[in-house]
Amino acid sequence: MNLDTNRLTNGEKVFLVILLPALLLSYFFNLGLQPIFMEEPRRALVAMEMILNQNYWVPTEFGIPYYNKPPLYNWVLCGVFNITGSFSEFNVRVISIVSFLLLGIVHYFFTRKYMGLKFALISTLLLFISVDIYYYFSLTGEIDLFYSLLVYGNIAVIYYFRDRQKYYTMFILAYFIAAIGMLTKSFPSVVFLGITILLVLWLRKDLRKLFSLAHLTGIIVFVLVIGAYLFMYSRMHDVYELITGLWVDSSKRTVLEGAGIKFLEHLINFPLEILKNLLPASLLIVFAFRKSLLRRIKSRPFINFSLLIFFFNSIIYWISPDARQRYIYALYPFLINVFLFLYMDYKKFWKEKYISVLIWIVLGAGTLLSLSLSFIPQFSELPMMVAVSTISTFLSFSLIYVYIRKIVHPLLILIAMFVVLRLVFNMTVLPLRTQDEHASVRKQDGLEIAKITGNEPVYLFQNSHISNGMVYYIVKETMQPVNREYDPRLPGYFIIEENYFDEYQYETYYESGLRGVRFRLVKFDLFTTDYTN
Repeated sequence: MNLDTNRLTNGEKVFLVILLPALLLSYFFNLGLQPIFMEEPRRALVAMEMILNQNYWVPTEFGIPYYNKPPLYNWVLCGVFNITGSFSEFNVRVISIVSFLLLGIVHYFFTRKYMGLKFALISTLLLFISVDIYYYFSLTGEIDLFYSLLVYGNIAVIYYFRDRQKYYTMFILAYFIAAIGMLTKSFPSVVFLGITILLVLWLRKDLRKLFSLAHLTGIIVFVLVIGAYLFMYSRMHDVYELITGLWVDSSKRTVLEGAGIKFLEHLINFPLEILKNLLPASLLIVFAFRKSLLRRIKSRPFINFSLLIFFFNSIIYWISPDARQRYIYALYPFLINVFLFLYMDYKKFWKEKYISVLIWIVLGAGTLLSLSLSFIPQFSELPMMVAVSTISTFLSFSLIYVYIRKIVHPLLILIAMFVVLRLVFNMTVLPLRTQDEHASVRKQDGLEIAKITGNEPVYLFQNSHISNGMVYYIVKETMQPVNREYDPRLPGYFIIEENYFDEYQYETYYESGLRGVRFRLVKFDLFTTDYTN
């Protein structure tokens, strides 16, 4: 079936009316169920301290200036907290999903302009169900999906307005979005911007525009936006420390920081991880194995651009041993475009057989999983498992029927099965994660400490290292920041790590530990401890 068209069949329209709401539901259902984990509490705590301290210019963590990331993502998070009046887990994570959905919408309209409606639609849906983001990263309140929206949007702006030769619009918007990106994740924004502008102008044989007044105007916009923030920051703190901290954080996972066997391992693993993360779209890579590959890609300028923009923007992370896949999420849609084009453009007889086998494997696996949910020991005790199993089995058989009748494009069936599996995931795996030993212990510790301390201040004593997740729940419940404090004479409670247990006199109100690290909630005895030494 030709995807290079603006037409959907009536069956596909009806199918999408059911599929798209189910896709949205799969992203948001049970989103706030799992306790805060990984880097989520750090992102949340910085924003929470901004609100509680009423200081939106100098980000802090435990009351100490935080240099690893600029403040813009925290401003957005503060907006969500203030609008909803809640520091909930759902609110910590919702920005990631909304950002990713917006990225997909931008990708749809951008791709549709050059490749047609059905191609853009399926490419976008394949992006939405890419396993790494769909089943994992979209469930976390991290900065990367929001940042990916900015990077992808900037690439689209540069290509679209250069295509229409609107250079002032292109440069002004590109540098403005890059400045917003700079205020989100610092220096990588400049790299993405520079590579994209050079590539687009080179493809159009228009590099002379680098020396135009339009380009200078864009640079001025960038300088004004960044300069305005640095000016406000300088009124409250040392700008040099901020810039140094941002540079250290941006450069610590580049090629400058690794070599030897680690470099070679990363060089091999990085592209393999991309293929894994982009499943099921990456399964279409089999259609790349043909002699005319490059000629066919070059025959479609937008696909050629998609391949080149992915390669040149990702290569710096490919050769950087500590780079993570999330750093190039913004580039995933372009590679999906290439994979989908390879499938669309392939003419040999075994193409449909391959897709048929692939879909039957996914449908079969999904149906068997749905039938067996009530018999899997880990799931059997969860509520409504019989209902979940019955409904998901019905949906699986419905997709088999629709596929046999050839009512919709086969890739839509594949996508729909992944959506059903994600809904099952939300009803099974996510509830089990609430019982995760580490996350649940951190949450319970935080809630217990908040109950004990009430409205009294809580401090993190000296160099004690305590889970940010635990502190998140303390702050969430008490609506007071937990600052790092070196003076034990202050009134209030202190959280101390075990290396301070024998050094001071105190009264213990709570004690716990995780992963071999013990801590206590204490009040120091001001009358029996000598603090003069």
